[in-house]
Amino acid sequence: MKRRMRGLLAGTAICLVLASQVRAENYCNHPLLPIVAGARWEYATDWQDGSGYSAVVQSVLTRGTTSYATLNLLLGFLGGAPLPVPLTCSATEGIKLVELNSLSLPLPGGASMKLQLKELSGVILPPMTVIQSGTPWTFIMDFDAVLTSEKGRSFNLSLRTEITSKLRSIVPVVVPAGSFQNAHYIDQDVTVTMAFGERFSKPKTFESTRAWHLVPGVGQVAVDLEGTRTELLRYSIPVTTQ
Repeated sequence: MKRRMRGLLAGTAICLVLASQVRAENYCNHPLLPIVAGARWEYATDWQDGSGYSAVVQSVLTRGTTSYATLNLLLGFLGGAPLPVPLTCSATEGIKLVELNSLSLPLPGGASMKLQLKELSGVILPPMTVIQSGTPWTFIMDFDAVLTSEKGRSFNLSLRTEITSKLRSIVPVVVPAGSFQNAHYIDQDVTVTMAFGERFSKPKTFESTRAWHLVPGVGQVAVDLEGTRTELLRYSIPVTTQ
C-alpha cells in the first residue's frame, strides 16, 4: 500500500513538473528574433545624429498559449531614456505589438508627440513556417496625433504606416558584432501617409524600401533604409531551453 502511494505521488509530481514546463514555454523566443528576458542588443547608425540605440528585453511572462514581453528601446537622441514596447506572441501568429489606446513620445529638443490609436493590425514577425514559405505579411499602424513643439505650440496630424514584408534570400552579412553566413534578408515595402491641420489637409504619402537582416539565434543584425544603415555592435542573449 505504501509503495503504491509513493508511486502515485511520484507520478503526480512528474505531471506537475511537465505541466509547469508547458506553461513556461516562451512563444516570444522566435528563431529569428529571440526575445528572452535579459537579452540585449546594441546598434550603431549613420543617421544624422549618429547616436545609435539599444534594445533590452525587460520581462517575458507566459499564460496558456500566449507570451507577453516588454522590450525597452534606449534611444540615443533621447539621452538613453527607455521607451517600452509591449509585445504578445503565440505559436500560431508570431510576434505582435500590443494594442495601445494612446502613447506619448518625447522628441529631441523638448518637443513631444501624443498618439491616439485608430488601427493596429498584422504582425511584426510571423511564425517561421510563414516566412520560409515566401508568403508576404503586413503590419499597419494608424494614429491621430498631436505634435507639441519645444515652444508649446500644438499641431494636429494623422499618421499611418503600412509595412509589407517578404523573405528575399539567405545572405552573408558582416557587422561589428561578427560575420554571419545565414542572415535572412527580408524586403519591406514601407508606406507612410501623413496629413496636417485641424481638419487634416490632403494626405502626403512617402514610400521606401527597407532591407531587414535577421540571423537565427541572434536577431536583427543590420537594417538598410533610404541610404542609411544600422549595424549590430554587440549582443547578449541568455541561454534558455524554451
